[in-house]
Amino acid sequence: MIQKYKIDTLNYIYNYQVRSDCNDITFYNSGGVNLTLNSSLVLTPGASISFSGNEQEIDTTIYTWVFPAGAGVKSITIFRKIYY
Repeated sequence: MIQKYKIDTLNYIYNYQVRSDCNDITFYNSGGVNLTLNSSLVLTPGASISFSGNEQEIDTTIYTWVFPAGAGVKSITIFRKIYY
């Protein structure tokens, strides 16, 4: 049986969090300043990181990101592969 999915795209310009609830998720720092993901991973401008599950797996991690205080373009783009 063919499993249907959609690609969900989210954009944020402030500190926030998102629950993954998907099979694959990619975080792309689309801004001009570093951002910190889940208190440990620093993404420089233009950098990305992906987390992928096996077939039929769903990631339920709550991902939190923080931009540094001060000036600079703050932006994160998130891509999620969501089964339905």
